[in-house]
Amino acid sequence: MINLLKRYLVLIFMFARNSLAGQLEYRVNFIMGVLVEAGFLVVKLTYVVLIYKTGVNINGMSPDYMLVFIGTYTIMTGIYMSFYTNFWNLTNYIREGTLDLYLTKPVSGLFLVTFRYIDFATPFPAITAGFIMLGIGWHRCGFSVNFTNIGIFTGCLTVGTVLTYSLFLIPRLLGFWTMSTTGIAQISDAIWDFNNMPMKIYNKIIQEIGCFIFPIFLITNVPGLIIGGCISKTLLIWYFMAPVITLSICVIMWRAGIKRYSSASS
Repeated sequence: MINLLKRYLVLIFMFARNSLAGQLEYRVNFIMGVLVEAGFLVVKLTYVVLIYKTGVNINGMSPDYMLVFIGTYTIMTGIYMSFYTNFWNLTNYIREGTLDLYLTKPVSGLFLVTFRYIDFATPFPAITAGFIMLGIGWHRCGFSVNFTNIGIFTGCLTVGTVLTYSLFLIPRLLGFWTMSTTGIAQISDAIWDFNNMPMKIYNKIIQEIGCFIFPIFLITNVPGLIIGGCISKTLLIWYFMAPVITLSICVIMWRAGIKRYSSASS
């Protein structure tokens, strides 16, 4: 099991290195991608300025504490965008029958399809800005900067990445059963923006749905709740269960889809 994990980590490193080399061959496009995404990010961050100007506490959360959540959301957005292109291409592979090329490789087809290309230009501004906001909010809230808190937050980013990957891959896997998943995928992507503010600004019903039915709030809210020491045991347990469940659903859907997949040669 450990050797298998090492093998996949090596493959991800190779994919990342090759993707970066390929993107840097067209440096103007790479730089433009960074600048365009930075422009979008500046527009999106106008509400952060608004929060600080008003200085309003929402459900007991100060603007500084909310900045921790917003920073986490921005970081996770960058991580999500790094492999988003693979999700977008998956439907085309299924529809055109070009998935054959990936299925013949001596490695998991699902892994290969979803990690083959890693974007660096688009995520860079978001991840950078996210850590800056997180650092400012962390400092102003008075949270300790120690190995324990840093380790906890790093672990939360890992759990959140797995949950993001599996949760938003599910709509794309429906491509095995439908002609197009564009509508479903667009809805799921739009739901992502619900995370740009702490879940406590929403009513209880929306919070329950976003935590336990479509657990998107877990991705960016739990790290701040853990560091702030205000998370319930139930939510903490579910936080670690949700990625396992959603990832298992992805594997089941992938295997079922492969059985009914019609290749380009069939």
